[in-house]
Amino acid sequence: MRDLLLIDPRGRTWRVEVPVTRRERMRGLLGRDSLDADHGMLFPRSRSVHTIGMRFPITVVFLDAELRVLRVRAAAPGRLFLTHRRAAHVLEAPASAHFRVGEVLARRRD
Repeated sequence: MRDLLLIDPRGRTWRVEVPVTRRERMRGLLGRDSLDADHGMLFPRSRSVHTIGMRFPITVVFLDAELRVLRVRAAAPGRLFLTHRRAAHVLEAPASAHFRVGEVLARRRD
């Protein structure tokens, strides 16, 4: 798993895990009981996610190649999301996360 820091337009820093291997991508957030308020998981080169087998609700953020928010959906456990055709990446964030369509996230360099 690779770590990445993202900044939203309101200045919030998000600590994001990026699965590298196929196995990590398949596991995603499964097996966890929660997600910290400022944490998430970014799935590069992905247009859809599911919450089947998850234990907690999340916010699903569909992003384009420039990390612009295309769509935001609340997702309860046990749901399947269809593909967002223009998405290049998908961010899974806590259910309490607030993203707006059109916002652009920036990578933070340390």
